[in-house]
Order: sequence, then C-alpha cells, then structure tokens
Amino acid sequence: IPDSIEKVFDSPETCCAAAFGFMNQARCVQNSFAGEKSPGSHRYRADESNDRCVQDCDAIDGPNGPCRIPGGIVTNPFVALYETAVECCTAKLGYLNKDYCVSNSDPWSLGTGKYYAKPFNGICVLDRESCPVLTVGVQCERNENGSTQLYDSLEACCENEITWVDRSWCVR
Repeated sequence: IPDSIEKVFDSPETCCAAAFGFMNQARCVQNSFAGEKSPGSHRYRADESNDRCVQDCDAIDGPNGPCRIPGGIVTNPFVALYETAVECCTAKLGYLNKDYCVSNSDPWSLGTGKYYAKPFNGICVLDRESCPVLTVGVQCERNENGSTQLYDSLEACCENEITWVDRSWCVR
C-alpha cells in the first residue's frame, strides 16, 4: 500500500517504539494484543495510598510466582512501570524509607530485618513480625511508619536514637 499513511511493523515492540515512544512501552506492547486479555507486564507501579508498589497483574500466584502483589491490569499508557519494587519505591515513593517501602510491597515479608527506635521505651527493636528462633535479648515488632529511620544493627540504632539512656539498657 504505497500511498497509505499507515506503516506496518514487524512486532508490537517496534511499532510502540517508533509510533508511541511517548507512552509506557510495556503497556503499549500489552495493549497491542487485540482480543486477548492481557496478563499484565508484572512490572511495578506506585500505590501511594498504601505506601507500597504493586504489580501490573490481576491474580496473586504465590510467593515465587511472577504476580506476587497484584494491583490490577494497568490500562493507562502513561502510568510509570518499573522492573522491581526497589526501582518503583525509589522513583515514585522517595518520601518513604526505601527498605520500609520494599518490605511493604511484598505480602510475604516479615519486616525489613533492620532496627528502629521505640523512644518511649528507651529501646530499639527489630522490624519483624516475630523474632527468629535463637534471637535472645531483642524485641521484635513490625514497623508501620514509612518515615521511621531504620538501622542495620541494634548498636547503631541505640547509638543514634536512644542517647539519653545507658547503652547497656538499650543493647540488652
């Protein structure tokens, strides 16, 4: 069709890149499968109201499946999608603690495994739903605040956050 203004492309990927470069490429490719229900790209998008990133997919398929945290199929081609929850949290939810956001984006997460301060108690606790076996002298509690400062060690948390009590009290 030499006089036509339409172009023919070899694949949805080349069509989307050439004709719709301004759109989310993964969404453009998914939308190119006419008549078929899109399984989603399984990439992550921000869910600001819940302080997490969710996936572009419909049904959860277990802790090791491609759709771990379904957020529904994204139909808006301008919604930013990211390969990982880490990328999504960093790019779209940067006002949250990144470790908190990533942990909150995984329904099987038991917590970040980092420490945070409980100032009224004068202690730091491990951000986990329950303490691992053989954890002695450490309290565990899931952090529910995305702006809480997290630390890699109990000592660092006590040293930086619980400065008014004897260190041996905090690190017991």
